[in-house]
Amino acid sequence: MKRLYLLLLIGLSSLCLEACQLTSTNNQPHDSATQAHLNLAERAEQLHVTNKFYYGQLNQAEKNVYLELKAGLDAYQDDITVSQLEGDRIWKVLQAISNDNPDIFWFNINETTISQAKSTDKWTVTLAVPGDVRAVQERIQQKAQQLLSELPEGSDYEKVKYLYDAIIAWTDYDVSVPFNQDIRSLLLYQKGVCAGYAKAFHYLAEQAGLESIYVTGKISGIEVENPYHAWNAVKIDGQYYWLDATWGDPVFSNPNEIAPIQQANYDYFCVPDSTMATTHLLDDEVREFYQTTDLDNYTWSLPTCTDDSFNYYKLKGSYFETYDFDEIQTYIINQLSTGAQGIDLQFANKEAFQTCYTAIEQGQLSQALANYYGQAVQVNSTYNPDCNRFSLVVTLG
Repeated sequence: MKRLYLLLLIGLSSLCLEACQLTSTNNQPHDSATQAHLNLAERAEQLHVTNKFYYGQLNQAEKNVYLELKAGLDAYQDDITVSQLEGDRIWKVLQAISNDNPDIFWFNINETTISQAKSTDKWTVTLAVPGDVRAVQERIQQKAQQLLSELPEGSDYEKVKYLYDAIIAWTDYDVSVPFNQDIRSLLLYQKGVCAGYAKAFHYLAEQAGLESIYVTGKISGIEVENPYHAWNAVKIDGQYYWLDATWGDPVFSNPNEIAPIQQANYDYFCVPDSTMATTHLLDDEVREFYQTTDLDNYTWSLPTCTDDSFNYYKLKGSYFETYDFDEIQTYIINQLSTGAQGIDLQFANKEAFQTCYTAIEQGQLSQALANYYGQAVQVNSTYNPDCNRFSLVVTLG
């Protein structure tokens, strides 16, 4: 089952140009559509885009322009001649190219212009290709191989978690870093914002043989200066899950948290829609950015994520259906006996979370632990009420 979300097209002006139809070189009319399809498939395979997520959702004319653009980008062309599309569909293709291909780091929609080509049925797409693009590509590939050198040979889940942890350990959240909207910021400078985190994850996931999607939207329910955000979906064992590496980085503090613990968190790692929807809204209002009433032409079909079997806290054994004081105390004591520095607790519902919150705030938990150990105990916590999760640091003495 799929849900439809509208394409985000920020700050792009509309073009109203006439469309032209693709024609086949096949002289047999009844075979023309088949021949065009085969040519498209062959070109897609040659350009390694057959399985690209957004490419797969374009119609035949849009796919043709996508392939024309991809061939020009792969050849580092500043001016790329493409077939015309009806109305403003070219911007949809540009968005598909950008979302599908994080390795083409120099392609920036907001710095791209479209003009009438000398041929009346063609357009020229103009962009700035850096003079050192090949050298930068080589440096990026070297850094990627460095990060992928310890990729586990186990399950897809293990690979996804490795990449998530590696990106967070590698990167500091920093809005001032150069090229903060593409993979250069993260792989070359070890800094970035959400676009860099998400595009780097997408890039590395593809290198690791994983299916990943780069998505954009807004933060909801939390007051932030800039609500626009980017994250990923990733496929494990045939099902998609959401993940947000930016919010997994402790440098990117969640405003709901207090006294932050400097370790990655997994609140938005391999989670279903029900978890993500509390704070993440996929792009769903094209009119805000793009003046059109023809909404069906500007939609992406993104996966529905319903499975939570890879919830990190469930796999770790720190997920609780209800709040049972004795059960929680026993779990904390067992964790401390193993030398755990941070102890996670996630609850299935808000009521259990709130009960635990009260026990911590009123000192009930620390007092019970003090009675057990026979000495003073201090319990410091961070928490995320959107995910019903606590992280505790328990200090004895």
